[in-house]
Amino acid sequence: MQCEQCQQNQATVHVTHIENGEKIEQHLCENCAKKMQTFNFGDSNLISFDDFFTGLLNMATGASAHPQSLGNKNKSYATHGVQCPSCKMTYDEFKKTGKLGCATCYQVFEHHLYPVIKRIHGNINHTGKLPQRAATDLKVKRKIKQLNEELQRAIEEEAYEKAAQIRDQIRALEKEEL
Repeated sequence: MQCEQCQQNQATVHVTHIENGEKIEQHLCENCAKKMQTFNFGDSNLISFDDFFTGLLNMATGASAHPQSLGNKNKSYATHGVQCPSCKMTYDEFKKTGKLGCATCYQVFEHHLYPVIKRIHGNINHTGKLPQRAATDLKVKRKIKQLNEELQRAIEEEAYEKAAQIRDQIRALEKEEL
């Protein structure tokens, strides 16, 4: 799908809003969306992409939506003292831009990122589509893991016949995996 604004690039940003009870969809390329830079929530409430992302970060960490209103006395080491040893980016810089500086930042800011990722995606583990060639191997491994959990529950409940059936299923899947 082409960008509705420039008619040149692939549309990768899809914005939907309701205006006078009517659903309006816009399909924009990244450049045109950046030029727009705002989501319009009524006449006077304009929110930039950076402000929107910063708001998500602040909600996830329990901070105020406007860090400048906190003053120096409320700064905590948890968000203000953390710095990436590779690129020297601080968590505050990340919150302003919404972009991490390097691969190491993911490990350094990991405990700050998990709540944000969970809030946005609903989970911190990828559970989406699998590549066709890897799908069968991963499905078998997941099934074995699930059956092992069921096996442990059956043993705890002293349901030994059920546990034996589950054990046999696990063995069959393990042979299939080889």
